[in-house]
Amino acid sequence: MIQTARLHLVRPGPQHLDAHAAFYASPRAAAQGWAATSHESWRNFASVIGHSALRGFGPFVAEHDGQPIGLFGPWHPGGQVEAEIKWILWDAASEGQGLAFEAAQATRTYAYDTLGWTTAASFITPDNTRSIALATKLGAVAERDWHTPSGKLVTIWRHPAPEDCV
Repeated sequence: MIQTARLHLVRPGPQHLDAHAAFYASPRAAAQGWAATSHESWRNFASVIGHSALRGFGPFVAEHDGQPIGLFGPWHPGGQVEAEIKWILWDAASEGQGLAFEAAQATRTYAYDTLGWTTAASFITPDNTRSIALATKLGAVAERDWHTPSGKLVTIWRHPAPEDCV
């Protein structure tokens, strides 16, 4: 677990499934092309939980005031060119409070300090302006475009090196 000033970042578990499914059934997910049926959402979340078993690390669920608000942290699914720091804020009510920044910054520090990463990236679709703003706030810069194995165009945003992070 990672503790920040306002968040508990914990390993994903069955208690987070409903919040995850609600996001993937929402207009917010649809706007990013991520909409999923409850069956697809369940399978997606199972892959999140299984990621740690396969890679030895995985993303955390951020909890604020006891409620799960999103998924943050180290992620490297098969077929992806490199590991990344991912973030998904599940509920629009959590936007604009700096919670995503707090969670992303804490999990990036975890990747550097605990996992020993010497570099970090985040993969963001060009139209995801909120994620681009968060990447910029974290000090990341657009590096290059890449097509995911499913053909989606993303920009790889490079985070500052561990020694350059504040």
